[in-house]
Amino acid sequence: DRLAAGLTGAEARLYELIGAVPLAVDRLLSSNAQNATLNRLVSRGLVHVAGFTPSDAAHVLGKQANWDPIAARLGAELFARKRDGRGQNIAASPEAISERVLVTLTRWSAEYILETAFAEDGLDGASTVAHALVQRAVDAHPGIARLSVALDRPVIGLGASAPLHYAGLPPLIGNDCVVPRDTDVANALGAVVGQVRVSAEARVSQPMEGLFRLASGETVRDFLDEATAIAAAEADVRAIVAERARDAGTDSAEIDVATEFRVSTVEAQRMFIEAHVVAVASGRPRIAV
Repeated sequence: DRLAAGLTGAEARLYELIGAVPLAVDRLLSSNAQNATLNRLVSRGLVHVAGFTPSDAAHVLGKQANWDPIAARLGAELFARKRDGRGQNIAASPEAISERVLVTLTRWSAEYILETAFAEDGLDGASTVAHALVQRAVDAHPGIARLSVALDRPVIGLGASAPLHYAGLPPLIGNDCVVPRDTDVANALGAVVGQVRVSAEARVSQPMEGLFRLASGETVRDFLDEATAIAAAEADVRAIVAERARDAGTDSAEIDVATEFRVSTVEAQRMFIEAHVVAVASGRPRIAV
């Protein structure tokens, strides 16, 4: 597989284990260190990771009907079989785990909104929203001392899923959540009139001393010195990301390139291990006439 050329030993071994048949992550990985290895394979586009999503939960509960409800239910059944600290299934049924996922999504949305509001008020947003008093207020926990927290303005919900996921926000944030009539296209329109942002990446490895292998796009090339390989990688990702930016709708993209090196020191000598080169292009979309 030429797309897999240039992998490190650990990456190649894990890639070979994965194969073409879907595998459970907990059966594939034998150590926490392999999570980083898997993430590198995913970033190169060699591996895809699938999981249960809130949209799947909505399909299980009959609140959404865009995709395959049977596949969504199978995902819910697998998710519900996960074990808790006592060795028990985390949910009794696909419906139960799906309801929990949707409730949790709404709760997390409320907490992130409050965290942002606290930060705007000059507080440490994360620690403030995590405080026991704020948590009791959001929960509307009954007690002799009643606590409440509320935004001073309503929240605007955008996106096709806003009517579903934000319906339960008002009692958590202490204000209304307004969902516009055309919310399903509002988010997409905002993206179009906002910024085009695309990226490309390349990796330079050293499979043997003195040989620097560049994997960029669908090409693999070898160089005899590090500097030349890095320069070629940066040139490649610039060209790739410029083309992607044009295809995405902008003719005036600004390109930034960042290179992250992994090196070690052996007997006081620098040893190159790997370099990850990422180019990001961003710009305003062209105006159609």
